[in-house]
Parts: sequence; structure tokens; C-alpha cells
Amino acid sequence: MSENMRRGTAPSKKPHDASSWWLYVLLGVVILGLLAASALLVMAIRGVNILDGLIPTAASLTVVPEEGSAGTFVTVIGRDWRAGDLVTLHLLDPKSNTFLMRDLDILTVKEDGTFVASFTFPAGIPAGNIAVQAVSTAAEDKAEVRFDVVASTLTPTPQATATFTPTATLTPSPTLTPTPVTLTPTPTSTPRRVTLTPTAAVSEWRGEYYNNRNLTGAPVLVRGDRAIDFSWGKGAPGNTVAADSFSVRWTRAVNFTQGTYRFYVSSDDGVRVWVDGSLIIDQWHDASGALYTADRVLSSAPHALRVEYYENKGSASVAFWWERAGDFPEWRAEYFSNATLSGNPVLVRNDKTIDFDWAKSAPASGLPADNFSVRWTRTLSFDEGSYRFYAIVDDGVRIFVDGRLLLDQWFVGARREVSADIALSKGNHAVRVEYYESTGDALLQVRWEKTAAFPDWKGEYWGNRKLEGQPVFARNDKTLDFDWGKNSPDSRIPADNFSVRWTRNASFDTATYRFRVVVDDGARLWVDNQLVIDAWEDGSEREVTGDLALSGGTHALRLDYFERSGETRIHLWWEKITPSFPDWKGEYWSNSKFSGSPALTRNDKKIDFNWGTSAPASGLPANDFTVRWSRTMKFDAGIYRFSAIADDGIRIKVDGTLILSEWHSSPGQTTYRVDVPLAAGNHGIVVEYYEDGNNALAKVWIDRVSDLITATPTPTLTPTRTPTLTPPTATATPTATPTATTQPPTATSTATPTATTQPPTATSTATPTATTSPPTATDTPTPTATPTGSGTP
Repeated sequence: MSENMRRGTAPSKKPHDASSWWLYVLLGVVILGLLAASALLVMAIRGVNILDGLIPTAASLTVVPEEGSAGTFVTVIGRDWRAGDLVTLHLLDPKSNTFLMRDLDILTVKEDGTFVASFTFPAGIPAGNIAVQAVSTAAEDKAEVRFDVVASTLTPTPQATATFTPTATLTPSPTLTPTPVTLTPTPTSTPRRVTLTPTAAVSEWRGEYYNNRNLTGAPVLVRGDRAIDFSWGKGAPGNTVAADSFSVRWTRAVNFTQGTYRFYVSSDDGVRVWVDGSLIIDQWHDASGALYTADRVLSSAPHALRVEYYENKGSASVAFWWERAGDFPEWRAEYFSNATLSGNPVLVRNDKTIDFDWAKSAPASGLPADNFSVRWTRTLSFDEGSYRFYAIVDDGVRIFVDGRLLLDQWFVGARREVSADIALSKGNHAVRVEYYESTGDALLQVRWEKTAAFPDWKGEYWGNRKLEGQPVFARNDKTLDFDWGKNSPDSRIPADNFSVRWTRNASFDTATYRFRVVVDDGARLWVDNQLVIDAWEDGSEREVTGDLALSGGTHALRLDYFERSGETRIHLWWEKITPSFPDWKGEYWSNSKFSGSPALTRNDKKIDFNWGTSAPASGLPANDFTVRWSRTMKFDAGIYRFSAIADDGIRIKVDGTLILSEWHSSPGQTTYRVDVPLAAGNHGIVVEYYEDGNNALAKVWIDRVSDLITATPTPTLTPTRTPTLTPPTATATPTATPTATTQPPTATSTATPTATTQPPTATSTATPTATTSPPTATDTPTPTATPTGSGTP
């Protein structure tokens, strides 16, 4: 206790020193500063944006596409606007700061601060630079984005001119009574909204195609493309676009969820990619199917995409896609409930491998067991070298590497193994596998391997007779000439009940080859996946052969062999032979003009082909090829109907005379027919065909429709287009001297007419000449009751 307290007196009060107050204030400021710094540090560690709410974010606009004319479908994307605000769009002349069109659209900003508006650009605005302006109704936010108005390329649709035939009596139009309309004025406080009807709404990607490599001038074609995934080969993207030296600009707005995305593009030749106006891939140079990638972090909002591409010369292809990191660590699998990969997938999932045997079951719940399709995509790292891709499939499969079609088996077929080789550079390559199931069993297994370990024949050896499961071992075999007697080829497999598959690529000249196999027991030989020799049965040593016409270049060979018991022998070799053409001699050119020597000459049993989007044979293109079939056929005297279906052009000559000419692009949905009278004997038939693009189809057949007409003929062979068939009016015999006319002859009989099974008599010239040549066919209709002949001779 202090002395003062003990004395009961109050303590003395000394006046405060002024400097002590400043010390207290300074100490308080320091303490508050430390507390604030600590709070900011904690926020930073927790990932909180320290400046969020302190510095306002400027509202922004993006427009897709960045240029256009009247009729262009335009999308405007807004970001970083105040949630819930009403935003009005205008078109503005930035030079004079005057409105070209006000209140184009009114939108409400979503909670994430974005909005999307789409409209068709109006007519009447001159070419030049304008601005698309967005203003919030509270006038707190405003943003503009440039839009280049180019000269319109829209061609007015010609209107049909109707021809009116006046009648004697004119019917007066009804009197129209005006109906009063009450107009309710719109309050001036409500903005006016202009609704524009699209003249040609472009879905998905807006594709603008130019007939130059620099995207200059007006596009010659504007269309909607569902995806940027094209392999035009040496063809053109459209009828108005050149096959070489063209360019394309695709634009689109896409809604992304937040994440890191990898964008891929493969191109032959140059390509550029923008995201929200930022150039992320710039490869504007000639290239041959190169693959490029770029990664970007995107917010949950719409983003503007733009892809520009040019083709110099040669093959043309481009593919663009993306995927979010982490979603599909192995194969991105898209499953469709149809056999054509159409529409949106029913199921998208990650598949570790492409190794499925669904048999008669569905791949997953919600998918059918038949008539479904799947697309797998993945980017893989390869060392430099040659690779062989294998597929075991039932029914159809296609494999693409960097957007280029490597293996094409897009047709219904039972279980089979197919393969194709490709040389790859070191680095990442995009692999895409497409599959469809028709009916029955469903199966697909895909694998690949580097082929440098097998410079000659790759021999795969199984310890069973059916090539089942994984081979026991694989080795390089220099030649296929083995006589193992009763011994085993290798200690790892038995001496009996084993099988082997040998594969390799070999170079051939353009010629017809005879392949020879000496075998004990069973063997099968494929060339370019075409079965040439089939001796898959037990049997003692024997020689079997098969002939095949090949185009010049590299072809894939595969020989399967099995040994049951006893002696073991297998030998394969081939030789050029002089070809024979017992049926149709088919000459195939890899161009659309029959230029140069044919790339392939072979015997075709009949002209009945539906190649779809595939090539007619290995070494030939899938588009822009021509074929000439020729043969000599023996006919009985009669009138013959030549029928043809083609996608695209076809023409037929008989003894050098052109009887049918449909030399134009066609979808192959029309049957062309022409009737030709032929004298008894041999006649030369030539059929010519060309394929322009897309599907390829050619079919020709001949029917005998009637006997020759008995009138004295003239020496001119003139084909007659077959009209709608109508029975003749009478059975009587016409007069002896026919009259030159295009009408049926007048019967001299007065008997009651009845339909006959004989064709009407053909008319001839005024003075008939004795000759053995066929008669001149006219437009006289052939009766429907005429029976069809025995078929193609």
C-alpha cells in the first residue's frame, strides 16, 4: 500500500506530456496496419481476390463474326456486367457518334455477369466500320465492339413469272371493308425492341469460303457447318469453291464450363485459331496434316471461337476440336443411339482401352444393342517411326490419325482383322476411332505397334489352329518358304495344331499379278484386305493361285496359315502375268479426265458397285476418279434396254455410238434407261463413269425387251428413250409401205383392238432400203405387256 493510501489522501495529478499522445496515436496506427496486413495475408492464402470489390471490372463485349453484311447471323457476348441489369444493344457510327439502329435487343444480365444476344444483321447499312454498343438501363455500364460491314454478296432469288390465260368472264374481287385499328401508344420510358427475322440462320459454325488463300474480298460460299472436320482430298469444299488456293473462316460462340482446355487443330495446309479475339495457334504456312495444340483457362461463360484455314494445293484437310483437362485421361468416348454418329451423344465417358466384345448386348444402359455408333478421341505421344494400326471389328470401323483417314472399313461385315501402316514424326498425334454396329454381334478391338522390328515379314505364331488370343511370340521372317516336315517351327509352340499370321507391305508396279501358295494344310491370302486365295481347310501339299490387278505403289499383304497334323509346308510368291478379261475390262484412272495411263486395270465380273465414301481399290482416291469398262457381247436380234444408276456421271456407247449420256453430278437416285435395237451377233459395249465427291456408285445392266420390228429397216442405229409404256390399240398388220411419222401406224383391220405382247412396228424412212442393218428406232411407245427377255447376255 502506498504512502498516500495509508494516509487517506488522494494521489497527486501531474499534467500529461503532449508528446505522449502522439506516441499513442502512432502505436494505434501500427497495430491497425499489422491487423490489416494479417487479414490480407490470410485472404491471399485462401485464394481470395484482394482487389475484388475495390477496383470495378470494366464490362466488355465480343462479337462473332467480326465482319459481315445484310443477312449475316451475328452473336454478341457480354462479360463482367452487373448481374440483373437490363442491357440494350445499338448499332453506332463511331465517327459521328450517331445511331444507325437503336434498341436492337434488350437482355437481362445473368448472375455470372454475362449475356448472349443473336440477330441477323439488317440491310441498309453501308459498308465500313461500325460499332455494336451495349448500354445498361441504369447507364452505369457501357461498352462497344467494332464490326466491319462488307458489301453484301446475297443474290436475289429469281421469282417465277406466272403466265395467266384470260377467261371470257371476269369474277370481281370481293369488296374489302376496312377494319378500324386502335393503336395504343408505347410509353416513352420503355425502350423499343427491333425484331429481325434471319434470312438464312447459320447453325453451329458459320463457314465463309473464299476463292483465294488470304480470306480477301467477298466469300463465294457461306454456310453452316456442324463441325470443323473435313478431308476434301483433292476435291473442293463446294460447287462454287476452287479445289486449290482457297481459304475458310469459321466463327462460333460456345458456352464453356470453367476449366483448363486443350484446343487441337490438324491442317493441310495453314491454320490459325482465336479464342475471345486472342490468337492461340498461328501456323499460317504450308503443311501436310500437322497437329497443333494450345491450352487456355476459360471461365464459365460463352466464348468466341474463330478458325481460319487456307489450302495451297494437293490434298486439303482440316479438323478442330477441344477437351477439358482431366475429364478424359484415356479415351474420350461418345456413344450415339444411331449408326451414323448423328446428333448429340447419349453417353460421354472415359474408356481406358478400345477392347470391347459386346456380343448381342448394348454397350451401356440407354443405348440399343443394334444400330449404335461410337467415336473415341485421344492424343498420344509417339516416337518417330512406322506404325501399324490393327482393328478386329464387327461391323464398321474407321481410324484417323491427325485428321487423316488411315483405315476405312465403314461397311457391314462379320468379324475380321484389318490393318494399315503410317509413318509418324516424334511428338503428339491425335487418334480418332469411329465404329458402328448394325445387327448381330458387336465387337471392336484396336491396337498398334511400331513396325521397325520387322523389316521383312512379321510372323506371329499361335499355339492353336484358330489364331485365337495373343500370339505366343512374334519374329521377323525374311521369306515365306518353310518346310518344317513333322517338326515345330519353334520350341515355344507344338509341331501340330498351330497357326501363323505373316504381314508386310510390299511395292508393286501397275500390273496384274498371279499369287501362288504351296500349302499343307490351310492358307488364306489377303492383299489390301481383299481375300485373294482361300484354301482354309485340311489337305496335303498342293498349289493354289489367285490373280489380282494392282495399282503402282505399296500394298499390304497378309498370309494366314494353320497346321493340323503330319507334314508342315508353306510357300508364297507372285509374278506378273498378261491379264485376261473374260467379263468387263475395268480401267481406273486417279483423275477425273481419263488422263495418262490407268492406275489400275482389272477384270470386273459386273458393273455393280457401291463404294460409298471409299476408294474403288488401294492406290486410288475416294473422289475425283474415272473408270472405263469395255467388253464385246453376243446378242440375239432384238430390242435391248440399257439401264444405269450412277453417283456421279455415266455414259454408254454401243459399237461406238453414244446411246446414253448423263455426264453430270448426281446423287444416284435416278435410273436412266434407253432402248436400242440390235442385230444378231457381237457388239462392242463401252461404259464410262466419273466420281466427283462424297458417295460413289455405278451400276449398269441390260435386258432384252422384245423382238426386232419386222418392218424393212434402215441402216441407222438410233437409240430410243423409253417412255411410259402403253399397249397398242390393235393387233392388225400395218400397211406394207410404212409412212415416216412419229405416231403409231394406223391399222387396216376393222377388228376389235386387243392388247398384244408384240411391240408396235417401227416406222422407217419414206423409201425403205433393203439392208441387214437394224431398223431406225422411233419414239413409238413399247407396250407394257411385252415380256422381259432372259436377262443380261
